[in-house]
Amino acid sequence: MANGPSGVSHGAELQTWKEIARYLSVTPRTAQQWERTRGLPVHRLPGDRAQVYALPDEIERWKRSVGHWADGTGGTNGTNGGAGGDRRRRARMAAGVAVLVVAGALGWAMLPRGTVAGFETTATVFAALDARGQTLWRFPLPAGSHFMLDGATLKPMVQMGDLDGDGRPDFLIATEADEPAPERSGALLAISSEGRLRWSFAAGRAVRSRVEAFPPPYRVRDFGVLPARDGIGARVVVTSSQQVHYANQVAVLEAGTGVLVREYWHSGALLNLLVHDGDGDGREEVYLGGIHNSSKQAVLVVLDPETMEGASAEENPGYQIEGMAPGRERARVYFPVSCHTRALGRYNQVASVQRAGGEIEVRVIDPIDAVEFAGFHYYLRPDLSLARMVEGDNYASLHGGLRRAGMADHEWDEKERAAKRAIRVVRPGPREVSRTPGR
Repeated sequence: MANGPSGVSHGAELQTWKEIARYLSVTPRTAQQWERTRGLPVHRLPGDRAQVYALPDEIERWKRSVGHWADGTGGTNGTNGGAGGDRRRRARMAAGVAVLVVAGALGWAMLPRGTVAGFETTATVFAALDARGQTLWRFPLPAGSHFMLDGATLKPMVQMGDLDGDGRPDFLIATEADEPAPERSGALLAISSEGRLRWSFAAGRAVRSRVEAFPPPYRVRDFGVLPARDGIGARVVVTSSQQVHYANQVAVLEAGTGVLVREYWHSGALLNLLVHDGDGDGREEVYLGGIHNSSKQAVLVVLDPETMEGASAEENPGYQIEGMAPGRERARVYFPVSCHTRALGRYNQVASVQRAGGEIEVRVIDPIDAVEFAGFHYYLRPDLSLARMVEGDNYASLHGGLRRAGMADHEWDEKERAAKRAIRVVRPGPREVSRTPGR
């Protein structure tokens, strides 16, 4: 019988949080967070919530369905194409262990000695490497600063690219204070090819709605690079959400200086970012996936980085961010909440946005804190209409369990599938709305 990562037989029941965490090679706190936010399949015995157990076979299926599970992101996508995303995912793999990330397009064997070809990073130090893996320089990360995710200390998110057009690689690094506080929001750092700090961008700022304030700290959730074109230099786009509740800033920065060019605010949390020319007009759009708090459902927001501004327009005035012009968006796509998610009083959430051939794949966790993973993969055409939907392998069984528990009064059937396919696309102007059942 096959064994798991910690030598546990796939048939052996894991009977405590400590055993579950050891199997996953994480801390018990991280395993508990993954159950709530990533759908890690954990069961509880009747009558006592503290008595938990998990089955290794189910965990292995969960890992395959979530994708890139070891970085804790549930498959956070790359920006502006696959290579950059792969570098970022490899840069965030396991806490406390330096991971070498190879910039394959540079051609290691062909690079002269002394040229930056990759990097390694721990929670406290970032180092650039040459083509032979030798350290060229080290950059100490701010004291007490690291990338936090689901209770585990991971290495910072990193992207490598040419920010100022000099033909040499620079680095973008997202960090977060170990004890978030108003004066210690997350930050995006730009480091030159010589190891000097080019600029630092502090995530978010204090904003409010009519009923609630959203002060720092904010967390950098994702970022990407808009390439130079039409006489405009490269720019960086970064999405950051308020740590405690919601309010999300999407900022466009000059890549060489970090100067804020424009910003857009969303009443929710936009956790995933993709830079992509989805409509084929030669200009990149910004696709952002996450949660829309006012409607309590998963959303994909599409922005034009040249025109985006203001705050998302909310029908419920209690969620409207004040003091800003109406938000300028290309479109919003809402993903239906499952009946069991409504029964549990939860939201669904976009967990990743990525290119899939000529389509855009949006993976939705439904609900965000399911005891067992339940998700849907939506494939959108360039006009954002639905090409097809693929449901998670265990969704039907989860629905059946809820029915047996008296939380659902019907079977998972084609009517339910049709309801899940009925995404809603909202465009600016006269509020053009289209519902597409797809297939």
